[in-house]
Amino acid sequence: LEAAARRELFEETGYHAEHFSLLVGGPVSSGLSSEIITFYQALDAVKKGPGGGDATESIKVHEVPLKEADLWLYEMEKRGFLVDPKVYVGLYFVKT
Repeated sequence: LEAAARRELFEETGYHAEHFSLLVGGPVSSGLSSEIITFYQALDAVKKGPGGGDATESIKVHEVPLKEADLWLYEMEKRGFLVDPKVYVGLYFVKT
């Protein structure tokens, strides 16, 4: 799973990291699906590419300092953007 996290980090954000820390994993929807989500924290990440996903994706990268993330997400929601709750879960584990 760590190899997939490394690949997706670079593909979607343009960042590369040598070291990852496992934060938490668990079911996405207990009782409805067997899908498991796993959160890793990329340590000492360095920008090495543009990000944005592959040819089948349309990802816009927003670089927001961690200390400003909660306010930025709040503002995005106020503007009508949908924020996946998993973003807040990831932030919780990174901040604790």
